Amino acid sequence: MKEVTVSTSQYLDYRRFVSWSTVDFQNMQAAIIKEHAPHQFTSHNSLGLYPSINLFDQAKELDVMAWDAYPSVDEDYLNMAKCHDLIRATKQDNFWMLEQKNGYFNYSDYNLAITPGLVRAWGLFDISRGANGVVYYRYRSNRWGQEQNPNGILRHDGSKRRAYFEIQQMNKELAPISEKLGKTNVQTEVALIHSYDEIWSAMAKKQYSNFDCHKLEDDFYKVLIAKGITPDLIDPEADLSRYKVVIAPNLILLSHKTADNLKRFVAGGGAVVFHVRCGQKDTANVMVDIPWPGIVRDLTGITVDEFEVFPPPADHVYNKIFFNGKEYPVRWWADVLSLNTAQAAAVYTERFYKGTTAITENTVGKGKAVYFGAAGCHELMSDYLDKLFKEFGVPVIKVPDRVYITTRYSPEVSYTFILNMGTEPQEFNPGIEGTDILTGKKIAGTIHLEPLEILIVEKK
Repeated sequence: MKEVTVSTSQYLDYRRFVSWSTVDFQNMQAAIIKEHAPHQFTSHNSLGLYPSINLFDQAKELDVMAWDAYPSVDEDYLNMAKCHDLIRATKQDNFWMLEQKNGYFNYSDYNLAITPGLVRAWGLFDISRGANGVVYYRYRSNRWGQEQNPNGILRHDGSKRRAYFEIQQMNKELAPISEKLGKTNVQTEVALIHSYDEIWSAMAKKQYSNFDCHKLEDDFYKVLIAKGITPDLIDPEADLSRYKVVIAPNLILLSHKTADNLKRFVAGGGAVVFHVRCGQKDTANVMVDIPWPGIVRDLTGITVDEFEVFPPPADHVYNKIFFNGKEYPVRWWADVLSLNTAQAAAVYTERFYKGTTAITENTVGKGKAVYFGAAGCHELMSDYLDKLFKEFGVPVIKVPDRVYITTRYSPEVSYTFILNMGTEPQEFNPGIEGTDILTGKKIAGTIHLEPLEILIVEKK
């Protein structure tokens, strides 16, 4: 099929209009409910990372934000965790799960049977990352219409499925702490900027087959999860005062309001990590006519002189970077940087730009602006963030694959959820002490987790 030429600016405006009109219609309905039933709270079941609606806008007029989770049995749950962290951040508050899967998919290429213990684990996973209510789709399996698979807590004949007993078990386990737990919330010192303008701009025109905005965000997100950090996924113009480090994987489109927000944050003592392609376009999806990274050039203290986008396959090494006594592979993208006021933190070791800067740090006020000029460098990203987090006082825990750790806080008590969502036993030291409310055991030092084993560690 022949490629159709489109106006990238008009496409972006169309996506904004679709989102705005949808949110406006929702808000009109919410206003009617408030007028006639002011005692009722309003919510809406969003779809997590669904790209067509700006969830930050959608959440504004709702009392409680919510979403629907339909995870695969064989996934690593990174996507599910990321959705939780986005929905929670839309209102900086706890949320609801209005549809949590408990059976089979109605629409899928395959359907694996639900592993014993997994329905309970999904519910506790929701709660660990900020859900204050978990509603399952559905109570009894549907016999009619488009969704007739056995995805109910009860079968089509009304008999109880295994899911019924796992949900019952979870309710009994949480009953002793439910009131206190409901008054806690997730607090984090690290945020990822999640920009819908970036998503829509990328939808308007995909320039390179080996590069997309979702991969950039996912790469940083995976690193944070492996360090035991539960980040907020925030709007570019959000209040940043609660964070120590803000990571901006995608800021190709950069508004003056966002730039000023980040400048204030850095000047006040925070650290911002900018990434490749930053500041190349304005809010109309038009390339800027000033040197890159555009309107944050002074904040970053660098100029982007050239760049390379490497061809597939994405796992091939095309260059290397030297950082802190070690060489790291570059697989997707390389920005060639020159220094203005910034200092070099890492340099390239191959190709014609060998010895030029790949990562920079610029001190501004009490904080620091970092430009991370390469993509497809997962190992380097992890090691560099270790250095940055240590400098800015963000604690890090080395967490095994498919193990998730999140803490919910109140002034009186905290609950740290440690979930092994994998199929293999794991051992590690979470660096916490307290009492597991599920077993009554004291937790300290190294712990052992069987597959789908969960701890809820209470600390007063």
